[in-house]
Amino acid sequence: MKKRKIYIISYFNLKEKLAGGLRANELFKFLNNNGLNVEIITREQSEGYERIIHDFKIPSILRKVFHLVFPDSSITWVLKLYFFFKNKKDITIIATSPPHGLIYLSLLLRKQKTIKFIHDFRDPFTLNAHPQKKIFTRKYFNKKIENFTTNNVDHIVFNTADHKDMFLKEYPYIKNYSIINNGYIHENFNERKPVKELVYFGGHYSGKIIKVLINFLTTLNQKSNKKYILDIYGEFHPGYEENSELFNYCGLKKRSELN
Repeated sequence: MKKRKIYIISYFNLKEKLAGGLRANELFKFLNNNGLNVEIITREQSEGYERIIHDFKIPSILRKVFHLVFPDSSITWVLKLYFFFKNKKDITIIATSPPHGLIYLSLLLRKQKTIKFIHDFRDPFTLNAHPQKKIFTRKYFNKKIENFTTNNVDHIVFNTADHKDMFLKEYPYIKNYSIINNGYIHENFNERKPVKELVYFGGHYSGKIIKVLINFLTTLNQKSNKKYILDIYGEFHPGYEENSELFNYCGLKKRSELN
């Protein structure tokens, strides 16, 4: 019996140190090592085994116009993916976001009844605690497409239990879902160089990230018998000062300013 083909979609370069590329690439390796017929698709060559579908080359000003309506400018790559998948049958697509424009692919392929669609929300979309841009067109269309996606895809993957609870409160009809946390590549963990400095660069997500960081540092300090303090670059939150024995707030800086 012919195995159903699985396609994993990653917007990010597979070697970039971003959760999107790493998460998709490790899933590909896991499925491939377990004998499944799987292929990973991205925009740029990095590992050598991925299928490359290049994005449209359009002026940056036009991408900014797209961004006024759609979640982000990845919508142009979604069109390329649609042309690739539209005539395929009996396949499974696993798409991971952000960028959240990728959820439009499930809308474009909605008439292809033999295509199974799994969407992996690494971060919430419209339900994100991080402030959303108050552009009416984006708020309207984003909510509509999120509602369609959660109601029509075959399976949803959440990154954390908090994300799952958030989605189920907003969309209680979601039945088929899993929680798959980000993690480390265990076979290489012992080969890594000793940690000298720990840095968190990002938003505080209305303070929700602080509990996560405290749990992480507490566990790390207990297991390593060392005293690590986390340097924080990003938005200020009073919780950083309240836990100064664990956090060293370094101010709001651009990513390009950090080594």
